[in-house]
Amino acid sequence: MRFENVGAEERTFWIGYSVRDGAGRWHDAPAHPVRLEPGGESGVQELTTDPLATAGPYEARVSVWDERPGKGGATHLANAARQDAFVVAEARDLWSREDFALLDEERWFANSKNLGRGRLKSENVGVQDETLRIRLPAGTLEGGEIESSDSYGYGSYAASIKVARAPSSLTGFFLYAPPDFHAEIDVEISNDASGRVLFTTFADGEQTNTVEKKLPFDATAAFHEYRIDLYPTRAEFSVDGRLLHTFEDGLPGDSMKLMVNAWYPDWLSGKRPGQDVYTSVDWIQR
Repeated sequence: MRFENVGAEERTFWIGYSVRDGAGRWHDAPAHPVRLEPGGESGVQELTTDPLATAGPYEARVSVWDERPGKGGATHLANAARQDAFVVAEARDLWSREDFALLDEERWFANSKNLGRGRLKSENVGVQDETLRIRLPAGTLEGGEIESSDSYGYGSYAASIKVARAPSSLTGFFLYAPPDFHAEIDVEISNDASGRVLFTTFADGEQTNTVEKKLPFDATAAFHEYRIDLYPTRAEFSVDGRLLHTFEDGLPGDSMKLMVNAWYPDWLSGKRPGQDVYTSVDWIQR
Protein backbone atom coordinates (compact mmCIF):
# COMPACT_ATOMS: atom_id res chain seq x y z
CA MET A 1 0.00 0.00 0.00
CA ARG A 2 1.08 3.60 -0.65
CA PHE A 3 -0.35 6.95 0.44
CA GLU A 4 0.37 10.69 0.08
CA ASN A 5 0.47 13.65 2.48
CA VAL A 6 -1.80 16.20 0.77
CA GLY A 7 -1.46 18.71 3.64
CA ALA A 8 0.83 21.72 3.98
CA GLU A 9 2.89 20.45 6.94
CA GLU A 10 5.23 17.57 7.61
CA ARG A 11 3.50 15.05 9.87
CA THR A 12 3.39 11.46 11.08
CA PHE A 13 0.53 9.22 10.01
CA TRP A 14 -0.42 5.86 11.48
CA ILE A 15 -1.40 3.10 9.05
CA GLY A 16 -3.61 0.15 9.95
CA TYR A 17 -4.40 -3.01 8.01
CA SER A 18 -7.14 -5.56 8.79
CA VAL A 19 -8.65 -8.54 7.02
CA ARG A 20 -11.93 -10.35 7.73
CA ASP A 21 -12.52 -14.04 7.09
CA GLY A 22 -15.75 -15.68 5.95
CA ALA A 23 -16.89 -16.21 9.55
CA GLY A 24 -16.75 -12.46 10.18
CA ARG A 25 -13.62 -12.52 12.37
CA TRP A 26 -11.24 -9.57 11.98
CA HIS A 27 -7.47 -10.08 11.95
CA ASP A 28 -5.50 -6.87 12.57
CA ALA A 29 -1.89 -5.93 11.96
CA PRO A 30 -0.30 -3.59 14.54
CA ALA A 31 -0.57 0.02 13.34
CA HIS A 32 2.62 1.47 11.83
CA PRO A 33 3.87 5.12 11.82
CA VAL A 34 5.03 6.86 8.62
CA ARG A 35 6.38 10.45 8.54
CA LEU A 36 5.93 12.45 5.31
CA GLU A 37 6.77 15.94 4.09
CA PRO A 38 4.03 18.00 2.37
CA GLY A 39 3.23 16.34 -0.93
CA GLY A 40 5.39 13.39 0.01
CA GLU A 41 4.35 9.88 -0.99
CA SER A 42 5.16 6.86 1.11
CA GLY A 43 6.99 3.88 -0.14
CA VAL A 44 5.23 0.52 -0.16
CA GLN A 45 4.05 -0.26 3.37
CA GLU A 46 4.07 -3.92 4.35
CA LEU A 47 1.84 -4.75 7.34
CA THR A 48 1.31 -8.33 8.48
CA THR A 49 -1.46 -9.93 10.50
CA ASP A 50 -1.11 -13.08 12.55
CA PRO A 51 -1.18 -16.25 10.38
CA LEU A 52 -4.65 -16.86 8.94
CA ALA A 53 -6.20 -20.13 10.07
CA THR A 54 -9.38 -20.09 7.93
CA ALA A 55 -9.48 -20.99 4.24
CA GLY A 56 -11.68 -18.97 1.87
CA PRO A 57 -12.15 -15.36 0.67
CA TYR A 58 -11.12 -12.39 2.82
CA GLU A 59 -12.16 -8.74 2.93
CA ALA A 60 -9.26 -6.27 3.36
CA ARG A 61 -9.31 -2.80 4.92
CA VAL A 62 -6.66 -0.08 5.16
CA SER A 63 -7.06 2.84 7.59
CA VAL A 64 -5.08 6.03 8.31
CA TRP A 65 -5.01 7.97 11.61
CA ASP A 66 -3.29 11.20 12.66
CA GLU A 67 -1.96 9.48 15.82
CA ARG A 68 -1.51 5.92 17.01
CA PRO A 69 -4.99 4.35 17.12
CA GLY A 70 -6.15 3.80 20.67
CA LYS A 71 -4.35 6.91 21.93
CA GLY A 72 -6.62 9.63 23.25
CA GLY A 73 -7.45 12.18 20.54
CA ALA A 74 -6.47 10.02 17.56
CA THR A 75 -8.54 10.94 14.48
CA HIS A 76 -9.48 8.48 11.75
CA LEU A 77 -8.48 10.26 8.50
CA ALA A 78 -9.16 7.76 5.74
CA ASN A 79 -10.43 4.26 5.12
CA ALA A 80 -10.42 1.96 2.09
CA ALA A 81 -11.91 -1.54 1.89
CA ARG A 82 -12.13 -4.25 -0.75
CA GLN A 83 -14.42 -7.27 -0.72
CA ASP A 84 -12.88 -10.58 -1.82
CA ALA A 85 -9.41 -9.02 -1.75
CA PHE A 86 -7.73 -12.44 -1.70
CA VAL A 87 -8.40 -16.11 -1.04
CA VAL A 88 -6.63 -18.45 1.36
CA ALA A 89 -6.72 -21.77 -0.46
CA GLU A 90 -5.49 -23.86 2.47
CA ALA A 91 -4.75 -22.70 6.00
CA ARG A 92 -2.33 -24.48 8.31
CA ASP A 93 -3.68 -25.89 11.56
CA LEU A 94 -3.44 -23.05 14.08
CA TRP A 95 -4.88 -23.38 17.54
CA SER A 96 -8.00 -21.41 18.32
CA ARG A 97 -9.02 -23.17 21.55
CA GLU A 98 -6.83 -24.80 24.18
CA ASP A 99 -8.64 -27.47 26.21
CA PHE A 100 -5.57 -28.51 28.23
CA ALA A 101 -5.37 -32.22 27.56
CA LEU A 102 -1.77 -31.41 28.53
CA LEU A 103 0.43 -28.34 28.85
CA ASP A 104 1.63 -28.05 25.24
CA GLU A 105 5.27 -26.97 25.52
CA GLU A 106 5.24 -25.61 21.96
CA ARG A 107 2.40 -23.28 22.90
CA TRP A 108 2.90 -22.45 26.62
CA PHE A 109 5.58 -22.31 29.27
CA ALA A 110 5.43 -21.82 33.04
CA ASN A 111 7.34 -18.85 34.46
CA SER A 112 9.49 -18.65 37.58
CA LYS A 113 10.03 -15.11 38.88
CA ASN A 114 9.39 -12.77 41.79
CA LEU A 115 6.08 -10.93 41.63
CA GLY A 116 4.30 -8.86 44.27
CA ARG A 117 4.73 -10.24 47.79
CA GLY A 118 5.89 -13.67 46.70
CA ARG A 119 7.33 -15.78 43.92
CA LEU A 120 5.79 -17.51 40.93
CA LYS A 121 7.15 -21.04 40.52
CA SER A 122 6.87 -23.34 37.53
CA GLU A 123 6.17 -26.33 39.82
CA ASN A 124 2.91 -24.63 40.86
CA VAL A 125 1.55 -25.06 37.32
CA GLY A 126 0.10 -28.34 36.06
CA VAL A 127 -2.73 -30.07 34.21
CA GLN A 128 -5.17 -32.45 35.86
CA ASP A 129 -8.36 -33.92 34.34
CA GLU A 130 -7.96 -31.67 31.27
CA THR A 131 -7.88 -28.54 33.43
CA LEU A 132 -4.96 -26.17 33.92
CA ARG A 133 -4.35 -25.68 37.65
CA ILE A 134 -2.27 -22.91 39.21
CA ARG A 135 -1.47 -23.68 42.84
CA LEU A 136 -1.24 -21.21 45.71
CA PRO A 137 0.53 -23.44 48.27
CA ALA A 138 -0.44 -23.56 51.94
CA GLY A 139 1.48 -21.28 54.28
CA THR A 140 3.25 -19.36 51.49
CA LEU A 141 2.83 -16.34 49.21
CA GLU A 142 3.78 -18.37 46.15
CA GLY A 143 1.78 -18.59 42.94
CA GLY A 144 2.16 -19.60 39.31
CA GLU A 145 1.90 -18.31 35.76
CA ILE A 146 1.72 -19.53 32.17
CA GLU A 147 2.78 -17.49 29.15
CA SER A 148 2.16 -18.14 25.47
CA SER A 149 5.20 -18.91 23.33
CA ASP A 150 3.92 -16.62 20.56
CA SER A 151 2.83 -12.99 20.63
CA TYR A 152 -0.52 -11.80 19.34
CA GLY A 153 -2.09 -8.51 18.24
CA TYR A 154 -5.65 -7.34 17.77
CA GLY A 155 -8.29 -10.00 18.22
CA SER A 156 -10.50 -11.80 20.75
CA TYR A 157 -9.21 -13.66 23.81
CA ALA A 158 -11.37 -15.63 26.24
CA ALA A 159 -10.88 -18.10 29.09
CA SER A 160 -13.12 -20.20 31.34
CA ILE A 161 -11.74 -19.70 34.86
CA LYS A 162 -12.63 -20.64 38.42
CA VAL A 163 -10.39 -18.67 40.77
CA ALA A 164 -8.75 -19.92 43.95
CA ARG A 165 -10.24 -19.03 47.33
CA ALA A 166 -7.23 -17.17 48.74
CA PRO A 167 -8.13 -13.67 49.97
CA SER A 168 -5.47 -11.01 49.29
CA SER A 169 -4.48 -12.69 46.02
CA LEU A 170 -5.58 -12.21 42.40
CA THR A 171 -6.06 -14.27 39.27
CA GLY A 172 -4.96 -12.50 36.09
CA PHE A 173 -5.98 -13.19 32.48
CA PHE A 174 -4.06 -10.72 30.36
CA LEU A 175 -1.93 -9.67 27.40
CA TYR A 176 1.58 -8.41 28.13
CA ALA A 177 4.80 -7.30 26.42
CA PRO A 178 7.90 -6.26 28.42
CA PRO A 179 9.15 -4.09 29.96
CA ASP A 180 6.58 -3.41 32.69
CA PHE A 181 4.07 -0.67 31.80
CA HIS A 182 5.01 -0.84 28.10
CA ALA A 183 2.07 -2.84 26.77
CA GLU A 184 -0.52 -4.67 28.87
CA ILE A 185 -4.27 -5.34 29.02
CA ASP A 186 -5.51 -6.97 32.23
CA VAL A 187 -8.48 -8.77 33.66
CA GLU A 188 -7.72 -9.24 37.38
CA ILE A 189 -10.20 -11.19 39.51
CA SER A 190 -10.11 -11.14 43.30
CA ASN A 191 -9.54 -14.63 44.71
CA ASP A 192 -12.44 -14.41 47.15
CA ALA A 193 -16.24 -14.24 47.21
CA SER A 194 -16.41 -10.44 46.73
CA GLY A 195 -16.96 -10.51 42.95
CA ARG A 196 -14.37 -7.74 42.53
CA VAL A 197 -12.71 -7.52 39.09
CA LEU A 198 -10.33 -4.93 37.65
CA PHE A 199 -9.91 -4.02 33.98
CA THR A 200 -6.64 -2.15 33.29
CA THR A 201 -4.42 -1.06 30.40
CA PHE A 202 -0.80 0.07 30.20
CA ALA A 203 0.88 1.77 27.25
CA ASP A 204 4.05 3.77 26.59
CA GLY A 205 5.40 3.36 30.12
CA GLU A 206 2.33 4.21 32.19
CA GLN A 207 -1.02 2.95 33.41
CA THR A 208 -3.53 4.48 31.01
CA ASN A 209 -6.87 3.07 32.20
CA THR A 210 -8.33 1.19 35.14
CA VAL A 211 -11.84 0.49 36.36
CA GLU A 212 -13.28 -1.77 39.06
CA LYS A 213 -16.50 -3.73 38.51
CA LYS A 214 -18.61 -6.00 40.71
CA LEU A 215 -19.45 -9.45 39.35
CA PRO A 216 -22.90 -10.86 40.18
CA PHE A 217 -21.40 -14.13 41.44
CA ASP A 218 -18.73 -15.70 43.63
CA ALA A 219 -15.82 -16.23 41.22
CA THR A 220 -14.39 -19.00 43.43
CA ALA A 221 -17.52 -21.16 43.17
CA ALA A 222 -17.72 -22.02 39.46
CA PHE A 223 -16.20 -21.49 36.02
CA HIS A 224 -17.06 -18.27 34.19
CA GLU A 225 -15.97 -16.85 30.83
CA TYR A 226 -13.73 -13.76 30.88
CA ARG A 227 -13.10 -12.10 27.51
CA ILE A 228 -10.96 -9.33 26.00
CA ASP A 229 -11.77 -7.99 22.52
CA LEU A 230 -8.94 -5.77 21.32
CA TYR A 231 -9.44 -3.49 18.29
CA PRO A 232 -7.23 -0.66 16.95
CA THR A 233 -9.56 1.92 18.51
CA ARG A 234 -11.01 0.19 21.60
CA ALA A 235 -10.70 -2.64 24.10
CA GLU A 236 -13.86 -4.39 25.33
CA PHE A 237 -14.13 -6.50 28.48
CA SER A 238 -16.93 -9.06 28.84
CA VAL A 239 -17.90 -11.70 31.41
CA ASP A 240 -20.21 -14.60 30.51
CA GLY A 241 -21.06 -12.84 27.23
CA ARG A 242 -22.06 -9.56 28.88
CA LEU A 243 -20.07 -6.44 27.97
CA LEU A 244 -18.96 -4.77 31.22
CA HIS A 245 -16.63 -2.00 30.05
CA THR A 246 -14.90 -0.39 27.04
CA PHE A 247 -11.71 1.70 26.86
CA GLU A 248 -11.34 3.84 23.73
CA ASP A 249 -7.92 5.42 24.30
CA GLY A 250 -4.62 4.69 26.02
CA LEU A 251 -4.33 1.30 24.32
CA PRO A 252 -1.08 -0.53 23.55
CA GLY A 253 -0.36 -1.16 19.88
CA ASP A 254 2.30 -3.87 20.19
CA SER A 255 1.90 -7.61 19.91
CA MET A 256 1.76 -9.23 23.35
CA LYS A 257 1.99 -12.61 25.06
CA LEU A 258 -1.23 -14.19 26.37
CA MET A 259 -0.91 -15.06 30.07
CA VAL A 260 -2.74 -16.42 33.12
CA ASN A 261 -1.45 -16.17 36.69
CA ALA A 262 -2.44 -16.35 40.37
CA TRP A 263 -0.38 -14.19 42.75
CA TYR A 264 -0.22 -11.88 45.79
CA PRO A 265 0.13 -8.17 44.86
CA ASP A 266 1.92 -5.68 47.12
CA TRP A 267 -1.20 -3.53 47.48
CA LEU A 268 -3.26 -6.30 49.11
CA SER A 269 -2.60 -7.73 52.55
CA GLY A 270 -3.97 -10.80 54.28
CA LYS A 271 -3.31 -14.27 55.59
CA ARG A 272 -1.51 -17.03 53.77
CA PRO A 273 -3.81 -19.93 52.81
CA GLY A 274 -4.15 -22.70 55.36
CA GLN A 275 -4.20 -25.35 52.63
CA ASP A 276 -3.25 -25.64 48.97
CA VAL A 277 -5.78 -23.83 46.76
CA TYR A 278 -5.99 -23.62 42.98
CA THR A 279 -7.02 -21.31 40.19
CA SER A 280 -8.44 -23.60 37.49
CA VAL A 281 -8.68 -22.89 33.74
CA ASP A 282 -10.99 -25.12 31.70
CA TRP A 283 -10.08 -23.59 28.34
CA ILE A 284 -8.52 -20.60 26.61
CA GLN A 285 -9.62 -19.38 23.19
CA ARG A 286 -8.18 -16.83 20.76
